[in-house]
Amino acid sequence: KSIIHLGQEINSSGDDLGLIIGKDPAEGYFVSNRKGNGDLDLYQFRFQLIERHILIQDGVSGLPLEDATMDLQPCGNTLYRSGKDGLVTLQLTEIPSCQIPIQHPGYAVSNLNARDILTGDAVFVINLSPDQWNFPLTVLDQESEKPLQHVQLRITEQSSGLFKDLYTDEQGQLRVALLPNKIYFMNFSLSGYLHEAKSIELNSSSGNPFSEPIKMKTILANVDPTRALEDQVIPVDATANPSTQKAAFAVQVASLTNEKEADVRGFERLAQYGTVYQKIGEDRIRIRVGVFSSKENAQAAATEITERGFPGSFVVEESVESLLDKIMLSMARDKTEDVAEEGEYLVRLAAYKNVQWFDPGNLGTYGAIKKETSKEWTIMFVTGIRSISTAREALKVAKASGFNEAYILFDRDGQRLPVD
Repeated sequence: KSIIHLGQEINSSGDDLGLIIGKDPAEGYFVSNRKGNGDLDLYQFRFQLIERHILIQDGVSGLPLEDATMDLQPCGNTLYRSGKDGLVTLQLTEIPSCQIPIQHPGYAVSNLNARDILTGDAVFVINLSPDQWNFPLTVLDQESEKPLQHVQLRITEQSSGLFKDLYTDEQGQLRVALLPNKIYFMNFSLSGYLHEAKSIELNSSSGNPFSEPIKMKTILANVDPTRALEDQVIPVDATANPSTQKAAFAVQVASLTNEKEADVRGFERLAQYGTVYQKIGEDRIRIRVGVFSSKENAQAAATEITERGFPGSFVVEESVESLLDKIMLSMARDKTEDVAEEGEYLVRLAAYKNVQWFDPGNLGTYGAIKKETSKEWTIMFVTGIRSISTAREALKVAKASGFNEAYILFDRDGQRLPVD
């Protein structure tokens, strides 16, 4: 039997005893010495049950999958299995905030956000990808061709708008589960590198779309962020077109007046396509997403962003000088911007006895969300952060999201040191 936290209305800090469930599983009685009229009081309860129906099926054939599992144990609930019709019926007292793994032998595991699949009255359909549609992928540094770890791949399925995040391992590898006859937008991001983006649509005869590794360019491969810009000589490729050799690309999604401070909160959801930033002019604030290594990558993102409700989005060229201004401005605020080559930064968020209450919000855009256990505690971290400025930005977002005790650590060879 699984132990389930029944919520603060029933599970209190006092002694809660003698739970009795009636014929209706939504109601019952228990005894507690919580603050009341005496030493022990009798309490009656009745839950408002939320019923949800999930259909799990083969994503290629559309046939229902019997005995597929939905593991709600990370949410403080239990493990469910689908019937012959592929259906799972859940009765919940509240919608949890956690990731739910859905799996079946011969299919790639699908990890979905509980709120995405449990919110709404209609039957939610989960299409699992057969193993033959679970493709290996490798990400390399373009210059050194060394594997890049902790690269975030955000995959957005175009028709539903649902996305999931995957991260490369120490060998720069991961596996991507896709389905035929669907269009996916893929955004590869890593601190210190230009975004790589591509759209993919497969059919039943398609091979591995990642037969060639993805190669990522550093934002400024020839610039040392620890030295003053005026002291550096940036090599120029004599064979390149002078107008494009120092160029990168971004997508402009809006131009706002800066007579008053522009409200950019509505653009936060575009972080799934790249870094959202402001280009401040004398009279306008331009909202851009990027930065991409090629015009083709930027155009793929612009198409997706337009379809997500930002008409008129278009590709712009960002000069290296412009990017240097942005980077040097960050360095002026933080002299320790340089990338950590011998370790990584982590943001320790919180410790839980029950991870049901953990909600990472948008913190997955800064690094991989990982957990560690220590006795009865589960400790949640944002990991794989390569620069202190990104770590501090993640810390700021974490505290704004309610993680009041969050702090930064630097990990070098397993030794973790707190960062001021």
